[in-house]
Amino acid sequence: MAHTVVDQGAGGEDKSGTEFVTRTELHTILKQVSDVSKFYELEVFEVLVVFREGGMVQEPGEVKGRYLKESPKEKIITFKPLNPNIIQMPVVGELWLGVHYTIGDSNPYYIGRVGKDSSLVNDGGYYNESAKGEERAIDTLKFGKAVLNSNKLKKDYRSGVNFQNISPQKLISFEGDTIIQGRFGNTIRLGSNQNQGIADSPNIKLVSGLISGGEDLDDDASSIYLTSQEIVDYSNPAFSVMDSAYDQPQITIDSNRLVLNAKTDVIGIFAEKDINIQSVSGDVAINSNDKIILKPKNSTIEFDIKDSGNGKIVNLTKEGIPFPQLDMAGFLKQTMGIQKLFQAFTLGVPKLSNPLTLPSGVKDIVKGLEGAKNFVDATLNLEFLSQALMETKTLPEIKASLPIPAGLVNIVGDIEEFSKDIEGGIAKAQKFAEENEAKLEQANQISAGIDTGNRKDLLALLENIPAEERDQIPGANDALAIAQDKSVGGGDIPRARENGVFRLLEDYIAEQGSVKGDVEQVKMYGKILNLTK
Repeated sequence: MAHTVVDQGAGGEDKSGTEFVTRTELHTILKQVSDVSKFYELEVFEVLVVFREGGMVQEPGEVKGRYLKESPKEKIITFKPLNPNIIQMPVVGELWLGVHYTIGDSNPYYIGRVGKDSSLVNDGGYYNESAKGEERAIDTLKFGKAVLNSNKLKKDYRSGVNFQNISPQKLISFEGDTIIQGRFGNTIRLGSNQNQGIADSPNIKLVSGLISGGEDLDDDASSIYLTSQEIVDYSNPAFSVMDSAYDQPQITIDSNRLVLNAKTDVIGIFAEKDINIQSVSGDVAINSNDKIILKPKNSTIEFDIKDSGNGKIVNLTKEGIPFPQLDMAGFLKQTMGIQKLFQAFTLGVPKLSNPLTLPSGVKDIVKGLEGAKNFVDATLNLEFLSQALMETKTLPEIKASLPIPAGLVNIVGDIEEFSKDIEGGIAKAQKFAEENEAKLEQANQISAGIDTGNRKDLLALLENIPAEERDQIPGANDALAIAQDKSVGGGDIPRARENGVFRLLEDYIAEQGSVKGDVEQVKMYGKILNLTK
């Protein structure tokens, strides 16, 4: 503890009496009879007990310790922080500097840690420095179980209940730096870039999770840099979009996750130049309970979603329903597909009966099947609608953009009528397709019979079809008349085909072949109209 050392006077010959003395003799006499006191105010003490839950010290910041010199081993003193506003909390087994304001002051204070090894951030473990030679500290035995290291051998002593020395790296300081370093790899540097030859270059660097002796954005866990004349090597992904050669005043915040949260008011982000928002492997989500406003003053708003796959842009410029714009590529695929189908049946089927034109007819039909596939794909997948751009449309505008195929208008009505009873219209179209499929199958059987060129087989086929069904198939009765003709030269099926006798039948097959696709298209339109509701 603080102590006083008194040097006794040297004594000497007693020359007291009545005789006169000189000035020099008087000084000598006073020196001989006086005591010299020396007061030692600062002293090193060992930290024995610190504030912890359920412990002996009740006030945070206070510790109990014992001076290393001139103190009974049993005397345990309570120390308070000299500055209660800035506290570095001691741990058990460290050596600290104690101070007394006055001699005999019962409330000493601690002012700083005394480290024997300046290269270590946490330089502790000096157990029983104040009671050397004791295997068990006298003070800890006195306090019992309330003290961390009570009744334990020195080899079992610990610095704290939770505290662990992780041996963090010590931050290297440069000339003039002010360094604040915690025990856990957290640092604050009040420094500069003068080591790079730039005189006026103050900086502040805060790091949590320091890895090496110097700050590094790539390696350190979390960092905040406030720099003035310094190039900062950004870590990815910022490096890919930011100018790394920038050396003007800037603030850099770097970590695995950044959260800006305004509890009751706004967040403002303003820049004289560009504002970059980029997600390398995730989404950029902007959510709002009210409007999202994009308001460029002197430029346009550009959306580059060509290769985004399923990206969509919704333009809500008026009241109505977000609806895809017409995609011309998909629309042409749809319309050209059905056109190819019609051409194939029109051109290819008549050629099949003539051996000379048979190969050409087969090619035409193959092209038609390809066209049919394109039509079905474009229709079922809604390829005729843009997957990227959506604009606000009213319901009448949506209806106008969804024309019902001409072949089904008499069945389901126009688009306005269809929209009033979507399910009923689809049911009618489906029933029409089923009925048409049966007639189309009969027409195809008749066409196949014609292709054989055998009058008797054709006749048997036609007579097996009821007259009322035959009447509903265009050209079926013309084929029956040819098959029934028994005159000389009659029943010449190839000649009849050349003369166009079976043209009505062929046209019917070509036209009705698209009905199935038309019905599927009507179903898609029904789904779209249901969504608009």
